[in-house]
This record gives sequence, structure tokens and C-alpha cells, in this order.
Amino acid sequence: MESERKTPKPFVDPRLPQFPVIDANPPLGKILQAVRPDDGFSFAFIVGRYKFPDKSMTPLFRKRAAIGSAIAGALGGFTVLCQMGQARLQGFARNEVEIAKFGLPTDSK
Repeated sequence: MESERKTPKPFVDPRLPQFPVIDANPPLGKILQAVRPDDGFSFAFIVGRYKFPDKSMTPLFRKRAAIGSAIAGALGGFTVLCQMGQARLQGFARNEVEIAKFGLPTDSK
């Protein structure tokens, strides 16, 4: 049994969608409509994870560092939020809710 060659798994191209494609190139408004509450929790976690500077720094520098890291966290969180919505619309993530909400595109030829 050990000497037998194992059959390799078939290669699945990661660039191909694994779920139905709703919109191949969605606009930002549609991406934001496809955002789910769990994406909002991810956004809140990223924003809330900024590091408070320690007490050895001057108060002015601590304040600026906290504000700067909060802004960076907000931008990063918004990016993750949009990325997950876009992945669902393009078929790279589970999208049953979005199919019910937006419907599947039909070819009108």
C-alpha cells in the first residue's frame, strides 16, 4: 500500500470563479450593496486593532500616532470590506444571498 503512487488531485485554476458570477466588473455602489454584516465585523476588528503607543512617548506624538493608525486601520478595513463584496459578485466566494438579491445575469442576444 505504501509503495503505490498516489493519484494527484486535479489542478483547479484559482483564477476561475467557483460560484455563479453575478457581475464580472461590478461598480462600487453594487459592491457596497453586497456587503454582509460579518464583513462589517471584520472592518470593526481591523479598525479596533490599532496599537496604542506606550506612555514613554510624548503626549502629542502618542495622539498623532493613535490618529494615524486609526486612519490606516479604517482604510484597510474598508479595502477588506469592498474586496469581500466584490469576490461574492464575481463568483470567488459563496454568494447565495447575492444571487437572491441581484439575480443572475441573462444573455440578451
